[in-house]
Amino acid sequence: MPQGRLVILNPADRRRKVGEAPIASPEDVKRAVDAAGGGFECWSSVPMRERGKALSKIADAFEAEGDALARSLVDEVGKPLKEARGEVAGSIGVLRYYSAIEFDGRTVAREEGENVTFYTHQPLGVAALILPWNYPLLVMSWKLAPALLAGNAAIVKPSEYTPLTNLLATKIVANHLPNGAVQIICGGDSVGEALSSHRKVAMVSLTGSAATGPKLLRQAAGRMARVTLELGGNDPAIVMPDADLSKRFESLFWSAFRNAGQVCIAVKRLYVHEKIYDEVVRRFAGRADALRLGNGMDEATDMGPVNNGAQLRKVSRLVSMAQKDGGKTVRGGRRPGGALAHGLFYDPAIVTGLGNDASLVQEEQFGPALPIIPFGKADDAVEMANDCGLALGASVWSEDRKRALGIAERLDAGVAWVNAHMALDNAAPFGGFKGSGLGRELGMAGLMEYSAPKTYIIK
Repeated sequence: MPQGRLVILNPADRRRKVGEAPIASPEDVKRAVDAAGGGFECWSSVPMRERGKALSKIADAFEAEGDALARSLVDEVGKPLKEARGEVAGSIGVLRYYSAIEFDGRTVAREEGENVTFYTHQPLGVAALILPWNYPLLVMSWKLAPALLAGNAAIVKPSEYTPLTNLLATKIVANHLPNGAVQIICGGDSVGEALSSHRKVAMVSLTGSAATGPKLLRQAAGRMARVTLELGGNDPAIVMPDADLSKRFESLFWSAFRNAGQVCIAVKRLYVHEKIYDEVVRRFAGRADALRLGNGMDEATDMGPVNNGAQLRKVSRLVSMAQKDGGKTVRGGRRPGGALAHGLFYDPAIVTGLGNDASLVQEEQFGPALPIIPFGKADDAVEMANDCGLALGASVWSEDRKRALGIAERLDAGVAWVNAHMALDNAAPFGGFKGSGLGRELGMAGLMEYSAPKTYIIK
């Protein structure tokens, strides 16, 4: 039996209960793995083309339930409804991308008369998919679509902060798969550890914190399970003096503050050329002043709350430390009162005057706070941007695209943008270097993470 319940409160108004989810016991984990193992035996024998058709039907079902999924995201994550609808649309796009892949899993490496060498891509077995709270539906789709297309069974483990959307989505998915092929178990870190250390789990894919990743990796290494880790980023953006702010600014601003800054590839550090530094600071402060904070169900809301108390405390701590490090909070950096007092709201902080070694610069804040740092030479900006233990994304903003690309090539990042940030392509691999993780998601690279090559040599 479940050993308790997760009580989910609306982050925009903590007085309102959104729902509950069961906390899985060790026995629940074992049953889920056993059921997934049975589902794998059936699902892996289905031809890949038919598995792709199932993904297409799941995408159709997500579209049909799009409003319910979006409203669930607003209630438990806190994001505005328009952003929640965008997450649903992005999830559908991932499912449709993988459903349309033309790949039969067989590649001929050599063929000389009767001598033939070819290889296939075999599914791994049971894949554990451990999800974050900031984009629970989108990241679930990133993992689930390639896992299922490759022929694996999957066990979804949502964040303890946002299980409700994943429970709804997994129920939809299960309607289009053999019994057992997809399972869901809820709970905190102990449930994730029990799942990732289970001897019958062949693959673990985690999107989570830099602290959780190495622990999971050690658990899986003892039995040589496949692991992919996306452990966050501390993305820099470099704004060159020729950047056309009249054209670029709105995109730059939301690259830092979409989903209240709770995005692994949001701009977390902004390096601005000294010639336009003051103007950029003024623009950011003014744009933040104009934001409407509130409940995401209100169509007029621009920014919702921070999702959970632990994350709110972290953002508050880093902004307070920035002041001790000599920084100046140009605007924001406090909890609003009045009608917002019962939610986890934080007035977006724009911080100046920090050196590159300040905590707010070096530590991923994952919330509505942005340090803005001046530079004189591009080389200095590149050096500061690369002086970080995380390397997920980075961007350069300039009207000289050739020069900007040259700068982007020098940045430590798994994804680099010019005049954009956070824009992803389902057909291109996503992931980072350094402490940002191992492996890749999306594209054919993401599909290959969920399979293993098996070579045949015939004489």
